[in-house]
Amino acid sequence: MNDETAKLQGEIEGLRRELEDLRILNENTVEHSTGLENELIEQNMKLDLLQNKMKKYLSPQLYQSLVGGTTDAVLVHKRKKLTIFFSDIVNFSAITDSVESELLSEVLNQYLNRMADVAMKYGGTIDKFIGDAVMVFFGDTEFIDDATHARQCARMALDMQKELGKLRDQWRGQGLFHKMQVRMGINTGFCTVGNFGSNNRMEYTIVGSQVNIASR
Repeated sequence: MNDETAKLQGEIEGLRRELEDLRILNENTVEHSTGLENELIEQNMKLDLLQNKMKKYLSPQLYQSLVGGTTDAVLVHKRKKLTIFFSDIVNFSAITDSVESELLSEVLNQYLNRMADVAMKYGGTIDKFIGDAVMVFFGDTEFIDDATHARQCARMALDMQKELGKLRDQWRGQGLFHKMQVRMGINTGFCTVGNFGSNNRMEYTIVGSQVNIASR
């Protein structure tokens, strides 16, 4: 073997070692990248899960405002003309004394779920559920015009009465024979709307005399 051949073989061997080093580096990089990708996927799944949970505690309008950045989690409020809706089940306290708690809980959740579906259908912002009571308002966070808000609220109330009739038939099949009746109140007027509470625990809601009128 002459010197030139030996030199070439040495260079080839050196290239082979470099290639092997690059292969190992590439494998480590791919493995690391795969680990980062898997971690990112896992974090995204956790984020989606948390967001889906948050949706259940907020009205769709408020959730979109928070996620979209148009509403901040700070203690601010404003005056605004809204249409307010309240409803509750007549003599609900008396019914609770004569119906098994398991059946009553199931019936109440079915009722509130159906009423929430109707409210969202007409674009109402579900403020809260207070036991058997439902509070909805129109005109915030999405504003169209006062007349449209009032019409949508009235249509929502009529649709809720229809759905209540369907639920009564369903409840009889479940063993509840009380004829559940619902009282409803609607009022339009200026309210204070925004975040109320403390810096660590707040609620987006409405307050004012016009709210009290609707509730009565």
